[in-house]
Amino acid sequence: MATINKQQAQEIIDKYIGGIGSPELSKEYGIWTTSITNIIRGTTWKECKRPNNIQYYINIKHPGNKCKNLPNFTKLQEDIIIGSLLGDGSLHNLKTKRSNSRFSKLQMKEKKSYLDWHFENFSKYSSGIKPVMCKEKLYWEKGVMKRKSVKKHLSSYQFNTFSHPIFTELRHKWYPESIKIVPKDLALNPQRIAIWFFDDGSNSISHRMAVLCTNSFVIEDVEFLKDKLSEFDLFPKIVIQKSKFTGKDQPLLKFYNTSYDNLIALIKPYAIWECVKYKVEWQRGKRHWEVFGKVTPEQVKQIRELRKTKMAKELCKQFNLSRGTIYSIVSGNSWKHIM
Repeated sequence: MATINKQQAQEIIDKYIGGIGSPELSKEYGIWTTSITNIIRGTTWKECKRPNNIQYYINIKHPGNKCKNLPNFTKLQEDIIIGSLLGDGSLHNLKTKRSNSRFSKLQMKEKKSYLDWHFENFSKYSSGIKPVMCKEKLYWEKGVMKRKSVKKHLSSYQFNTFSHPIFTELRHKWYPESIKIVPKDLALNPQRIAIWFFDDGSNSISHRMAVLCTNSFVIEDVEFLKDKLSEFDLFPKIVIQKSKFTGKDQPLLKFYNTSYDNLIALIKPYAIWECVKYKVEWQRGKRHWEVFGKVTPEQVKQIRELRKTKMAKELCKQFNLSRGTIYSIVSGNSWKHIM
């Protein structure tokens, strides 16, 4: 078996309390699982740093210990997990039959306060949040996603729970064939929808349109989600978009008009972090006269008559209207009731 140094011993401790089990660490570092246990407990490499409550981390990884008696999820914890699994959350199988699954969520560095809230509500199930460093940058070139090497930098943060039977049970439900699905007993509520949107939603304020990126699910699951959303007066359209990476068709949920208004109103009370406030910004739809210019019926008649002899740009100046508004009035697309 291999030998390790102090830096590697510290890495083993940090990874262990971050959710990785002894069998995985044993395989990664090429040492016995007994040696991993000795490092974690402080029997060896005593000079390494360990949390004061290291025994708690050890207990939570072994079925049969008191970690098994952790309380069931609260309603808020359930909402966070379900909303996250619809969005950026994952349940990882730790690859050995004796290992339990763990919950994980990755967010860009700007959304750390949002991720901190996840940890605060799952502190009994997790040791903390770790920074994720990156040496690459993604960019588009002629419709193709490419990578380039850059200086190592902080790109995001990742929240991991310990492995635990409660997450293994969820893993069986959400990943029955090792591929994420939407369980048919899924129940939604405003908070779950909000977390889902904060993870995977986008808001186009000027176009009054919102999108939920459901492209990781198959079309049947997205149709099911669309039906569930109708319970909240949300009636999105399923739009198929071709992936630039795989070329496969991917379904998205798009919200327009009243559904857009209802969605923002529903989730806005849950946007308690500055980093997600932009996702719930909103402006009302413009009324007819705001879209086509503030004109009177007499001016509409006058514009149509003058257009016979004047250019549109002249009428724009005369009536202080956009060229599009002039064309719309003249063609009859607007103010149809005025003859």
